[in-house]
Amino acid sequence: MFFADQYLQADPAIRLRFAGLFRHVLAGVKQREAVTWYYAWLFDRGRAVDPYLNNIDAALRNPLLIEENELLSMEPRDRIGGLKAISMMRSKVPLRIFKKVLTRETVKKVRMAVYGMIENSSLGQYPELYEPVFQRFQNAKTNEAVGAFRALVVTGRYPFYKVMQMVRDRYPSIIPIIHMEISALSRLAFFALQDIALHKDAYQGVNYDVNLACIFGMTKKRPERVVRILKENMDVCDSDRTRSEVDRLLVKTQNLLLKERKSIAAPFKSFHTQIPKKKIRGRLSQIYAQGSGPKKGWMI
Repeated sequence: MFFADQYLQADPAIRLRFAGLFRHVLAGVKQREAVTWYYAWLFDRGRAVDPYLNNIDAALRNPLLIEENELLSMEPRDRIGGLKAISMMRSKVPLRIFKKVLTRETVKKVRMAVYGMIENSSLGQYPELYEPVFQRFQNAKTNEAVGAFRALVVTGRYPFYKVMQMVRDRYPSIIPIIHMEISALSRLAFFALQDIALHKDAYQGVNYDVNLACIFGMTKKRPERVVRILKENMDVCDSDRTRSEVDRLLVKTQNLLLKERKSIAAPFKSFHTQIPKKKIRGRLSQIYAQGSGPKKGWMI
């Protein structure tokens, strides 16, 4: 399978040249377990399923066989691999599979794998899973609660601000972790920004901290752009206090940018000072004496 994978990642010209050969290679695959683990491997690397894989015998790509084998295995690793493979073989994993894991699975890492699959799905693809995920969220430890929170958002059952309100009521201790993730401008931050645009009023009160986390993330990502925007819009400030606070933010951001530039330039500056000037001049003189220096008429 991994030999065939090298072909799938090759340039179009190579794929066209060896298409017939590798069609026979895939058709000759006989081990169902190898196919299952290959699909799980694709999931881990965030890659799409190439249509060329349809040349593999359909019986080896049957999700029902994975349900009857890997998902019933005593090994958590097999169950996780089976879930990942099914998610790659189907456009939507049957709800019964996810619900069974969420309600009966005792191993945390298997449940975490399900949260990750829901998180990686399209927004609103699994609204029916909100309740079973929420039940796990309420009794989970911190790490699992954060994974469940991401899944809750992506189910699309409720807007982001309502999910945040639920977190404040049931699990307020993970709010700082959510702020950190939003400020990292992850996929979760995209959903937050989208919801802010749709429900501006909902983010003026208790959810205003989500705004601040987004602003912090944008400042970290593009501080120069933030400084420029603030300078261009200083006249919009409706009070002296607001202008004063904006000015403080500008000064602090500019100072941090200056420190960053100095820290980047420092190693090169120390390297330059370590080179003796006499050696540099002597080497330049030697180059010119050998006639290998810039010739007359060159533009330097």
